Amino acid sequence: VFASLLEALPFKHVRNLMGLAAYLCESQHSSFEGLGDFINGKMLFISEPSFDRRRAGDLLALLGPAARTAFYRSWIKAQAGSARHVFYDVTSFSTYSGRIVKSEFGYNRDREQLRQINEGLFCCRETGLPLFMTTYSGSLNDAQNFRHVLMQAGNCSLRPSRCGTVLIMDGGFSKEDFCWMHLAGWKFISGVSARRLSAVRQACASWSEGASSKDDRRAWTSGEGRYISSRIPLSLGGVDGWLVMCRDMRARIDQLDALDERVSKL
Repeated sequence: VFASLLEALPFKHVRNLMGLAAYLCESQHSSFEGLGDFINGKMLFISEPSFDRRRAGDLLALLGPAARTAFYRSWIKAQAGSARHVFYDVTSFSTYSGRIVKSEFGYNRDREQLRQINEGLFCCRETGLPLFMTTYSGSLNDAQNFRHVLMQAGNCSLRPSRCGTVLIMDGGFSKEDFCWMHLAGWKFISGVSARRLSAVRQACASWSEGASSKDDRRAWTSGEGRYISSRIPLSLGGVDGWLVMCRDMRARIDQLDALDERVSKL
């Protein structure tokens, strides 16, 4: 990390930034209150003695687009050899501030009636280390801004040819997103919604009716649960792939028992 930071910032700023990062990790909140005491008491060997919360604000103001891009390009290049699978996910940060341009009302995961900022993060599965992150308007959902985030990551060298061969995501994306990723050269694994995509809904219904007869069905146990799974070829957005489905057998048995009980009562 230190070497990649030196690609983006002068040495004296990198020293102070490392001290600030250590302080934020220990305090586990974003307030800079007590930063000066922390630096002088524990991190003086890294940061300058005069580094306090006022200078921390000045330092963060230097971390503009050019500096961030230089850091990410160097960092992703350093991680490229070990990253074969890349996770992508989004989280939100609520704020009381009315001065943050990107803070807007949107779907709030914590059900708070506050403005928020969304953050998209790419992480290496093999190392567990983050590769690239960006913030965007809190009013946009994951799918609306995904292509823009992926283009930003590509500008910082996070591409299929450089880092990662498989992009792994949760659900909520559209057929157009899949087509766009495919044309960009990504292989990917993504959750799909039977509620939003009719082709997935039809495939799930067909599998549910005849799951026991599938030749490629697998059964396995995890803890006290037993599961079966199957995969079928499926095309979404012009991209040929596989739809993988699984069923919790205990939950299915409970559902059948509840159905029998209801039928008996009727």
